[in-house]
Amino acid sequence: MIFSKEWQINADSILVKTIDDVSVLVPVDQIIIIAEYTNENGPFCEDHFIVLITENGSVYEMPACQLSIDDQAKLITFLCSPMVFNELIGSTTFTSRCIWPKDVEGREFLDFKCVSLFTVRLDIINDVLAEAKSRV
Repeated sequence: MIFSKEWQINADSILVKTIDDVSVLVPVDQIIIIAEYTNENGPFCEDHFIVLITENGSVYEMPACQLSIDDQAKLITFLCSPMVFNELIGSTTFTSRCIWPKDVEGREFLDFKCVSLFTVRLDIINDVLAEAKSRV
């Protein structure tokens, strides 16, 4: 995911400005999914995000509070489709949902999994042990 600090929405493209001050031009006709997700970081940290996913698999996310009502209206107009933003506002858990297109609206798009800092690859350990046994 590419974390954004600003989206400038125009009729045919979105200029994505990343937190590294890199600008990426995303044509509106290449957006295949608009979604949102929340995490458990709030209320003291950002915990609600809007996501754009493009045809080539690029994923751009931005804090939901950065997407103004005017920008939401522009997306609705340019994509010629009604959509409801911020349905997850106030959520205190890891959850996600597709906003657009209509045929996937409401479906979860992220699979949240709790993972530890690292996991041991048991298959590698088993391979090493098997190799050691074969030498004996």
